[in-house]
Amino acid sequence: MRCQELRIAVCDDDTVFLEAMKSGIEKEIADFDIRYDLELYDNGRELTQKGDRLKDYDIFYLDIEMEEYDGLQIAAEIRKYNTGAHIFFITAEINYTRRMPFANPCTFYIKNSVNLDDTIYFSLHQIIDRRFIVVRSPHNTVKADKYKIKWIESDRHYLNYHFVGATGDDEILSERAKLDDVMLRLDDTGFVRTDRCIIVNINMVQLVSRKGIVLKDGTMLPVSASRYKEVYSRFALDEG
Repeated sequence: MRCQELRIAVCDDDTVFLEAMKSGIEKEIADFDIRYDLELYDNGRELTQKGDRLKDYDIFYLDIEMEEYDGLQIAAEIRKYNTGAHIFFITAEINYTRRMPFANPCTFYIKNSVNLDDTIYFSLHQIIDRRFIVVRSPHNTVKADKYKIKWIESDRHYLNYHFVGATGDDEILSERAKLDDVMLRLDDTGFVRTDRCIIVNINMVQLVSRKGIVLKDGTMLPVSASRYKEVYSRFALDEG
């Protein structure tokens, strides 16, 4: 199984700094052993013209101080289409941090070529450590996309991870592990325990009732009476 590609966009009208960001990201992300797509923009207009396609990105690095379209305007446009991607603002003006609640989730870094490697290192770790999970199957070790997990079932001493497959069918990975340990590794990123043997990605759920859970693909899973209220509350919160 191959994990979903991580899509990254960097926008800065300083082409020297833009190339430095490119080199730094390529160097750092190589250590994660994941697929990625990196796009560079030297002006905000080109990036914002993508419109609905902005929803396809996972990470944005934006310079705030740019002519014509600055980082604040770009972030506002991004949030029209994509509320989940993380925005990293690269700025010399730390005072901007109090003016950006609409851009969350976002993080600010001081624009400085001296600490650029640290900026890239910490920003990528912030996203990738939360996004991916290592699954040690009997035949290989895979860094898998948490967002693509549909549900996880315990089968004796093994766990079976059901992922969204490229062809529509589930892709399944197995490893020797315990559900309690995996819940800690998932770090509560949208997952809930539904009974003694099952963990569900709440984003994959279509319906929750006392009779059970229905996933968006039609899969039906049990929910125990003792866990129903928690599962329903998580589902209702996610539906918003």
